[in-house]
Amino acid sequence: MSDGNLQQFLAKVASDSTLQDQLKNLTDKGAFSETVIRLGHDRGYQFTAGDVDAFMAKNSKNPMQELSEADLALVAGGLPRSQPATSDGCGAAWTTLFGWC
Repeated sequence: MSDGNLQQFLAKVASDSTLQDQLKNLTDKGAFSETVIRLGHDRGYQFTAGDVDAFMAKNSKNPMQELSEADLALVAGGLPRSQPATSDGCGAAWTTLFGWC
């Protein structure tokens, strides 16, 4: 069952800092999915891009429903123009799956 393999692999990622480092800065969901598949296959887990996409869709949160205080400040104009917005360095696909960086 490929969905079970994906879940087992993601549990491995959650406990393996080397795998985390290879995934967390990918910002493109396609590249993230390809990398998850490659890393999983390299370790004996079999799943497809469709499995990864379905898992991310099932587990993603609507960002409009869960804005952080910092995001709300940006939307409300709380960030001065002279101060550039910064990123935590984690890709959107990473935070969709794991919620942390």
